[in-house]
Amino acid sequence: YRKKLSDQVSANVYLLQTPLPLPDRYFAVRDPFNESSTQYRFNMSDGTLLIKDVRMQDSANDMCTFSYFLKWFVFCVFPVTGSYATYKVKLSYGSSVKQVFNVISTIEPYSGDWSNPADIRASLGMNSTSGKAYMELIGSAFVTEFVLVTNSTPPFEDFDIFQGNRTLAGDVWWNFADYIFRKCKQDIRIIMKIEYTKKLWFAASASGEINYAFLND
Repeated sequence: YRKKLSDQVSANVYLLQTPLPLPDRYFAVRDPFNESSTQYRFNMSDGTLLIKDVRMQDSANDMCTFSYFLKWFVFCVFPVTGSYATYKVKLSYGSSVKQVFNVISTIEPYSGDWSNPADIRASLGMNSTSGKAYMELIGSAFVTEFVLVTNSTPPFEDFDIFQGNRTLAGDVWWNFADYIFRKCKQDIRIIMKIEYTKKLWFAASASGEINYAFLND
């Protein structure tokens, strides 16, 4: 019974997985070799976030599990490694757009000295009303910190604006990717928290009345 309920919660969370819109971003990067020169300006638009359904990959691992401490709770962990965001980007220098390109930023867990999984977590409890038990979300979803691996199409170092200067292209790219990591990642985490809080609230409600006696079997 517990297994059936936990699988039902996971299935309802992943129901109707659609790309999520991300806010536009506009920022500028200075020439690292000439701080007083014209800035490289980036206009990021049409951002979308696709959260990967990993159930087929992790079929042996229950994403929602029951635990008991004074009463029953459900703890859910939804891995987001491999999920990604895409943007259309316009690079301007001076008054005109010099390059239009696409970026994809893929979510990966922290590794090495400071490892941290990339996932969305939540707890659900049992609420008793008029002798009947129902599942409810406790608080809101929590999104862990993660790494964003960003790539561009076409390759950034091949842009005509850099005139083959790969050192300059590399420094501008570092600042561009750093902005995505610092700012766009927080946009992604906020959208994930909002969306999965709604999904988990729906999943809990869709579970209907819980037979509390069966939870102890």
